[in-house]
Amino acid sequence: VSYHGVKPSPKTPHIFVANHTSVTDLAVTSGKGRVHAVVAQAHGGIFGWLCRSVLKPLTASLLFDRSESRDREIVSKRMLHHVNDPKNNPLLIFPEGTCVNNEYTVLFHKGAFDLDCLVCPVAIK
Repeated sequence: VSYHGVKPSPKTPHIFVANHTSVTDLAVTSGKGRVHAVVAQAHGGIFGWLCRSVLKPLTASLLFDRSESRDREIVSKRMLHHVNDPKNNPLLIFPEGTCVNNEYTVLFHKGAFDLDCLVCPVAIK
């Protein structure tokens, strides 16, 4: 893991925005003692149980249901509240909304950029 530039202070409202290459991205970006909360799709099965029982309670991650039309608005409000509370873990957002293979990008969802805070780009290779 390589870092370039100055990391923002926890007192400054900010988000980390990254490309999404695999389910290990959160572990990679949370390395070196900086745990992140993440905005993630709610899943069923064992992966869903891990997200609800481990990820959400330990990191204050925000889970959403893609099939619920109102969830987009609710998650946007929860993201804004999360970012403005300095006690929360930094928020990591994957604006593409899906994993890609780093050979191309897909359209970014704009919600990450509507939070009126510092955006810290992260490139995962």
